[in-house]
Amino acid sequence: MMKNMLCLLSLALATGALASPALPTLPPGLVERAVRTKAPRWKFVDHQRMREIPETFALQVTAAAAYQNPEAVVDGRSLATHLAEKLRFFLVTPEPYPDGSTREPESQGGIGGWTHDVAANALLLAKRTPAVWSQLSADEHADLLAPQSWTKSPTPVFTTSEAHQVYGPGHNSFTTAPDGTDLLVYHARSYRDIPGDPLKDPNRHTRVQPLNWRPDGTPDFGTPRADDRP
Repeated sequence: MMKNMLCLLSLALATGALASPALPTLPPGLVERAVRTKAPRWKFVDHQRMREIPETFALQVTAAAAYQNPEAVVDGRSLATHLAEKLRFFLVTPEPYPDGSTREPESQGGIGGWTHDVAANALLLAKRTPAVWSQLSADEHADLLAPQSWTKSPTPVFTTSEAHQVYGPGHNSFTTAPDGTDLLVYHARSYRDIPGDPLKDPNRHTRVQPLNWRPDGTPDFGTPRADDRP
């Protein structure tokens, strides 16, 4: 029963189906136990699936709790920090395991049934929690495979522009113009509210704008440009 309730809560949080004032809360003891449990590993190695069910359950609890109250503190660290560390665990493998595998989720990494959605749900909730999902950066000479090399920006680096009426920018990529100018490529829509199923909205059209750089060498994404109008 608890597993089913948590799945529904996580899905509702991720899709925005619950109004903010009415969000249910998770028992504090459950949240504390979850953040103290190591992150799961999704792998299919030598025809054996790794089924880390308690760890998977703990990740989902941590993601839901961090989304609801990211600044709440457990064991001296915020829930946002606990979730970021769990995500970093399975997204970054400093060195491959003896069998050559890593910790990143993969299509064959069958923990079984409902747990297949946990990684996606946790990442989606993290993306909607600015204290968790923000730019990662590292010194250019650091070991980029070492989790401790990375730091987070306190705020998102590229977001909706109400002033320019550009909403939901995402799926960013980069390229260069023939003259060598760095370009930011992304898609966004020109209206805020989405009628019907947001997953079926077809209007996040491709956009391109220059990518600038700060004196310290970090990218300056700026804000989404307004649509060109005749």
